[in-house]
Amino acid sequence: MNADGGHNSGPLINASKIVMRYRIDAPPGVRFDPQESPGQAGTVSLYFQRRGGNWSAKRQYEFYRWYVPAASVRQLARGEHEIVVSLSDPDWISVMGKTAADDPQYFRDALAQTRQIGIAFGGPSGRAHGVYNTAPARFTLLEFRII
Repeated sequence: MNADGGHNSGPLINASKIVMRYRIDAPPGVRFDPQESPGQAGTVSLYFQRRGGNWSAKRQYEFYRWYVPAASVRQLARGEHEIVVSLSDPDWISVMGKTAADDPQYFRDALAQTRQIGIAFGGPSGRAHGVYNTAPARFTLLEFRII
């Protein structure tokens, strides 16, 4: 375990993709609203963070946390779902929205020095800023693989 309670993931530089399968159990009609943008669709996605990140997103730390490309973000909804994302996709985005294609060396450095991988709940204006649901719901992680 590391200081924030997570497990160290190790480098992703030699991996090709991340696969996550999950299920959401909730009553019909439940809404998942982003904390920052109530009324919009809540989302789930993935991120990874480079070792040494301080969560400030200032200066070089903007490039320590990377979020999946927009095509891999999923709207929260009842049922079973899957996210499969390539680690070579140039559309991964940094905390402030620059793509891996814009800053390939920063992206490679983060892959080579990955500390943690996480699941992000949020919405269009903040992928990891949290969601709330209008009725009790359960998120169950069914599979998480790094290939």
